[in-house]
Order: sequence, then C-alpha cells, then structure tokens
Amino acid sequence: MFPKHSLVIASFIALSATSCGTNRPKPASVAEAPSTTLTAANIGGLRVSDEVARACALPSRPEEAPKFGFDDDTLSEGERELLAEVGRCVSSGPLRGRRISLVGHTDRRGSEQYNLALGARRANAVARHMAALGVDPGQLRETSRGELDATGTDEDTWRLDRRVDIQLAD
Repeated sequence: MFPKHSLVIASFIALSATSCGTNRPKPASVAEAPSTTLTAANIGGLRVSDEVARACALPSRPEEAPKFGFDDDTLSEGERELLAEVGRCVSSGPLRGRRISLVGHTDRRGSEQYNLALGARRANAVARHMAALGVDPGQLRETSRGELDATGTDEDTWRLDRRVDIQLAD
C-alpha cells in the first residue's frame, strides 16, 4: 500500500503529463465554431452571415475586411450604420423576433483568458449598441471564441481575426 503523499505525487504527475500538449482545452463558456458562411456584409470589425444579410437585404461587401484595432472594442461609424440596418431587420423586419448570435474574436496575441475576455467585450459592445437602437436584449446572445479561430500571422492577417460575427442563433 502506498503512503498518502505517494498517491498525491503520482496523481500530480499523471495530471501534468496529460495537460502538457500543444492543444489547450476549450473553456466551457466558449461558443462552438460557427457553421454559417460569414462573407456577406463585412464592415469594419463586423461580419454578418449570408443568411442574415439575405433576410435583411444588406448589400454584399466581402472586400471590406473586419478590423477592430489591437486591444480595441470601439465601434466605427460604418459598423454603427450596419448595426442600425441589422437592428431594424431584427426589430421590425423579416427577422423580427429571431435571436441573433454575436460572437467576438481576437487575434492570437495575448493570453487565452485575456483574448476570451476581449472577444466578449467586442460582442458586448455590439449588443449594447443594438439594444440602444431598440433591439430587445433578449434577442441577442453574446459569446466569445477569443483566439480559438485565429489564423493570422502578421498585422494584415491579424486584422481579419479581430471581429464580431453576427448570425442567427435559432
């Protein structure tokens, strides 16, 4: 029979060995990766799904890359205008009463926890603005993927990672 401290040490070694991989476990509060193509109406740091863009008759702007600033969650004037269009659609248009998912993303710079929080701040900034426009906050579901979907390797590609995806939640 092992002494108690030997069992504790053996457990610690086993736990350490299983957590030393390059893949970090996904936190429980993280949204699943979106399954919807998100290329329709891109303005600044917002990317609207094709489904929402079609339903709201938003103009297609795939050439405009999302671009929240580094460590920033401030909405630009163009982003506010796009959110006003989506807000009207969700409040009184074709998507009236439908739930909208707002998924915040970051580039890979910074810790995983920091990036999850920054993605949440970005999603929250969009939700606050939409609520101020009259969208029922109960229709908005905010989540963060942080850096989990980031693919950038330099400033031009990191900018693509810094965004909020807007898609149907139902």
